[in-house]
Amino acid sequence: MAHSAERIGLKVSATAVPSAGSWVLNAGLKPGFLLQERARLRGPLLYVDVDAVFHRNPWPELRKLECDIAVYYEGDERLISATILINDTPGAAQLIERWREGCLAKPDVWDQVVLEEIITEDAASTKPQFKVAKLPAAFCWIFDRLENGSVGEVFIEQLQASREATKRKRWFGRIGKRLKRRRDRVEEIERVLKDDNWGTLRTSLQQDQT
Repeated sequence: MAHSAERIGLKVSATAVPSAGSWVLNAGLKPGFLLQERARLRGPLLYVDVDAVFHRNPWPELRKLECDIAVYYEGDERLISATILINDTPGAAQLIERWREGCLAKPDVWDQVVLEEIITEDAASTKPQFKVAKLPAAFCWIFDRLENGSVGEVFIEQLQASREATKRKRWFGRIGKRLKRRRDRVEEIERVLKDDNWGTLRTSLQQDQT
C-alpha cells in the first residue's frame, strides 16, 4: 500500500495496532483510531485498509465532494468501509464517535455493518445530522468482484485480506478459488512494483475489467 502510494507522490501514514483477537474485533478498532486521527489532524483525511493499492491520485476527485464522509456501497446496498473520506467537519467527528460507540456496544458485529446502520437510521430521520456521499467503485475497486460495475479509471484497489483471515480448512492443504485469485493478484502486484513497471499493472487492470 505505502509503496504504491509513494510512487504516485502520495504521503501515507500507516499505524500498527495490537490485535484484539479476531478479524471482527480488529475491524471494530477502526472508528476509535479514526476518531483520534480526526482530532489530531486538520483538513480532509482518506482512510484505506492496509491491503489497498493506489493506482492514481484520488485527491483531485475527492476534494470535489461536499460531505461529512464519503463511503462506497457495493451494489448501492452494502457499505464497504475499506475506503473512507473523512472531511474536517463537526458532522464527520460526530458520526465517527457514534460509530465507535456502536462498535463497542456490538463487538461481534462487523464495523461496516454498524456504520451502515447508523447512516441508514440517520437518513431516515426527520432531521438527518450527517451528510454522506457515495464513492464510485473506482475508489474501492475489488479486483475480481463482478459487482464493481463499469470503471473508467481505478484509483484505489482493495485486495481483500479478509479472505486470508476467514479461509476454511480444506483437504490436502488446498485453497478456495477466491483465495487463490487473491494470492495470484497480490503476486502480480508485488512483481510489478518490484520491477518498477507501474504501466504494466494499469494495463492489466483495464483488461481485468472487461
